[in-house]
Amino acid sequence: MKAVLDVRRLLVLRAVARHGSIAAAARALGYSQPAVSHHIHRLEAETGVRLVIRDGRGVTLTDAGRALVARADTIAAELTAAEAQLAAFARTVAACSSPRSATRTVSPAGTVVLVSRADPRHHESDAKVHRGRITKQGSTLVRWAAVRSCP
Repeated sequence: MKAVLDVRRLLVLRAVARHGSIAAAARALGYSQPAVSHHIHRLEAETGVRLVIRDGRGVTLTDAGRALVARADTIAAELTAAEAQLAAFARTVAACSSPRSATRTVSPAGTVVLVSRADPRHHESDAKVHRGRITKQGSTLVRWAAVRSCP
């Protein structure tokens, strides 16, 4: 079975390419210089291809190194998007599990009904949100201006 590329090593290679040297990449990543060198050596061993040429105080990427960095840029962008999406899910879960959060039910017509857990006087008939508009039913006011999609 062929070895799978280590994403951390790809990101280290990307940092070396961006910063122009192993030392500068190490500073930017908060790694030691030997650790960055180790990641590059391991990546080269895993791929079987030379990725960087050390020249004086910096490095030059080989064609294979440049191609792999282009892929690493795409991978880094996808990782950032995945982290942002997961953070949004985490915020939603945290907001929905909060004791002062609003629960919701969705009717077949798409009307969202807000029920306040914080105030037992609120009932499902108190307010409805339809297409972003809050309509009041009865005399009880709804405290929730935003509708959150709770799992």
